Amino acid sequence: VRDSVAVVRLALDNVRDLNQRVLVAMPVPEEYLAALPKNAKEVLTRETARVLKNDAKIDVRRFISACAITSALTASDLMSKLQDAALVWEQKGPGSAATGASNARLIASQMRSRFPEAPQTRLETRKIGANGDVGLAAIEALSRVLEGRASLINQRLMDICHAAGLQL
Repeated sequence: VRDSVAVVRLALDNVRDLNQRVLVAMPVPEEYLAALPKNAKEVLTRETARVLKNDAKIDVRRFISACAITSALTASDLMSKLQDAALVWEQKGPGSAATGASNARLIASQMRSRFPEAPQTRLETRKIGANGDVGLAAIEALSRVLEGRASLINQRLMDICHAAGLQL
């Protein structure tokens, strides 16, 4: 059973990674970019934007812990805001805005790893909806289905281990 759990977790990690790589490869829709505010402080709090822009070596774990995320929905909302702020900063060009964009993307990525059950962000949903590449669409959809199945199998294996009194 332990070997099965390890294999399923590895498959789950690989499928999640594939899904994220496909989403990154999809272009951001122009209308999404046009709808973003001109200042990241309108997306994030003033203090959060300042910390992300000015801290070249941000402590991601500490940042996430300080956000006091209580649910997968809360995590998804914060990831959406971080992705939007990164896009706003990227449109401004190099400098401290680049640091802010890099930090925001790093934190959003770490949050996705820490909260894999979180729903897709607004940006991810818009990318999927506007995507015209059939190959990327097929891979993204397949990876989502496989992720759901692998999560279900993982949960069932965990239930078996719990019922059998096995420690993992």
